[in-house]
Amino acid sequence: MHTDSESCIGAINRDRIYCWETGMFSSSYAIPQRRVILSAARPVMCTLRAVIAARSGPVRLHHVRAHYGSTDRHSLFNAEADRLANRARVRAARTRPPNFLFGERSVTVTVAKIRVVGSYRRAIERRDQRALVTRLRKLESFGALARQADTADVLSYCRAVQRTHDPVLARFAMCAICGALPTERTLSRTTGRGNNNMGRGAPCKMCVGGAEESQTHALLECRHSGPVEARTRTAATTASALPPSLALLGARPPAYAPAAAPTMTIPSWFHARDAAGGVETLLAPRCKPFQEAALDIARSDPLARAIGLTPPELSDILGWDLAPMARQLGGTFWVKSSLKETAARVEAHRLDLLRGAVAVWSARCRAVNRWWHGPQRAAARADMRRLTLAAGHRRMVAKRARADKRYAKKHPRPPGRASTHPQRSEAARKRVRLGFGPAEAARDAVAKAPRSDRYDLGPKRYLRWY
Repeated sequence: MHTDSESCIGAINRDRIYCWETGMFSSSYAIPQRRVILSAARPVMCTLRAVIAARSGPVRLHHVRAHYGSTDRHSLFNAEADRLANRARVRAARTRPPNFLFGERSVTVTVAKIRVVGSYRRAIERRDQRALVTRLRKLESFGALARQADTADVLSYCRAVQRTHDPVLARFAMCAICGALPTERTLSRTTGRGNNNMGRGAPCKMCVGGAEESQTHALLECRHSGPVEARTRTAATTASALPPSLALLGARPPAYAPAAAPTMTIPSWFHARDAAGGVETLLAPRCKPFQEAALDIARSDPLARAIGLTPPELSDILGWDLAPMARQLGGTFWVKSSLKETAARVEAHRLDLLRGAVAVWSARCRAVNRWWHGPQRAAARADMRRLTLAAGHRRMVAKRARADKRYAKKHPRPPGRASTHPQRSEAARKRVRLGFGPAEAARDAVAKAPRSDRYDLGPKRYLRWY
């Protein structure tokens, strides 16, 4: 059997009994039932294992390189198999496959009324992750960026950030995707700071025009020298890591690509617009899918692109390589890269954009810090210190009130009488006038006193029974 899927070959040969005498895999399997139930693509894998076990002769799997464009028989038959598979996929798009295929175990596990094929734990994790993204998208202010992308794109973005194991990137990405970066606009709208962002207001402190500082302004539009230089460095670093099919207009050397290769220009998605509203252009291969993907990326949210939350069409842009010389002589200059290589490029590009956004935000924070510690802000710093102390005092009072409430709930007071201290006689009223208090109060005090205090005789307490 010849196939272009190395993962399929590894999955089929896994747990097959290997004959060391002949150096070949046998038709038998030594696989536990638990692994059969939890295996990915269980219907197809069980069918393939049953077909291999039913054959009397040996079954060998050979890998054929896909989409290479050669004229040998393996490449031609692989292209024909791809054509037939795509035709069958289109025909079966509106039909529902059976629940159980030939040779599959009759086990059904569902999560949210969807049949699970593979690990049940992973299915629950995927359901919970999608539910969290759905909750985020429903929020009016915090879910604005999440609504611009698909749920799968948001989850893949979060997984890419998680794989870096960088706490700075993770914290910045989570705050940015929720619109919670502490810009002047965000701080002026929070209730904890009070007094209109402690008297600072929402405008940007580095811009001359005093525009409102939102996340888009801080990362893409601020004209202060610090953020502008950080954006320039980020764009240069990202452009240097582009695949061979892309380059900045005018920056590609003459021998980088054949002169006869048809090219076109597309707007850059990782360059911020300049003061005049212009943007850099990229030199790219001329083809219709490439042009459609570039238009879809240009229509996406600039802030989402700036933090690395790129649309899925980016894989169509970064998944091209320079064709071999033999194919270039035939007029084919660009070929599609493998899915693994394309996914690695997309993830690396997203992380480059995210690190660039962190660099721009760090430059912005340093500029704001210099502005805040200037001599002109002495009165504002004093007001901020006073407001901070007042807010701390309010938090302390509220904390004490909560503690008193919890104590009162755990230690309730005993129910009192209708009249606290009823006066039944002239002697009782005389005791009150003399300052002794009513007899009921003395009786309650004695009842509440511990037994040791009630019968304590002072230094001779050990002789109280004699």
